[in-house]
Amino acid sequence: MKLSLSGRLIEMTKQSYAMAVEEFLELTVNAGYQGVHLRDGQIDHLIQAERFDGLEALYSDHGLGCSMLWGRLESASFDADLTRKKLALLPRVGLDQLMIGYPMDIELIREWCDLAARQDITLVIACHVNSLFENIIRARDFIGKVDRPNLGLNVDPLNIHMAGQDYGLATLEQVRDLLRIVNVQGGVLHQGDQTISRYYRKSTPTFRRLYLCDEDHLDIPQFISNLKTIGYEGYVNVLEPYSKGNDLSRVASETARLLKGYIDGS
Repeated sequence: MKLSLSGRLIEMTKQSYAMAVEEFLELTVNAGYQGVHLRDGQIDHLIQAERFDGLEALYSDHGLGCSMLWGRLESASFDADLTRKKLALLPRVGLDQLMIGYPMDIELIREWCDLAARQDITLVIACHVNSLFENIIRARDFIGKVDRPNLGLNVDPLNIHMAGQDYGLATLEQVRDLLRIVNVQGGVLHQGDQTISRYYRKSTPTFRRLYLCDEDHLDIPQFISNLKTIGYEGYVNVLEPYSKGNDLSRVASETARLLKGYIDGS
């Protein structure tokens, strides 16, 4: 397994960040990560302007891989031209998969899977609370209905926990062949908030965000151990939330050391 750091660490709003992309990539390297996930707000305007060379250089100059890129096939925000441009960018940043969010249109997914297959690219659905795919097994069964070999899953134990589902070994074993990228983040549900039957409720369960190195209610060591048991070798992408009052470099470094210890078994 390899560690990736998400731009969420420096994301103040969906379009504003605490530092420039170049600074963030340098922070990522210095903190000990092998890959990086740039958020949509960091890259979409560059892709729309077709600044592929600059984006490619951002990764290669820092010796980083790209762990995740969003395509978003949800009908409310789907931009076919932008998605095609992202598909064209993927091989230039060493990535062979595109996250497509939580779309429900099977025919649309099939169409884009077939398009992606021409470039040997896998599309990835995200298991996220308050979506059709908040339940891993339902997401697995949906992928079976789509019936395309280049469609996989992204999972995040916090989102699975908020949906009231077990994210342990028995669950992971049922989707081991579909896992393409794993997210980890910290969060504690507020007391009394219900996790069961979240599907399509208007509000997400309220929870307190925190850093993985501050509190570990999700038993991330066991989750990492379970990933090793099922033979997962992809990226573990760290979705640490931005906090103005924290030293972001320290948070990134301490989280990397923590997770590397779990991965190495120490």
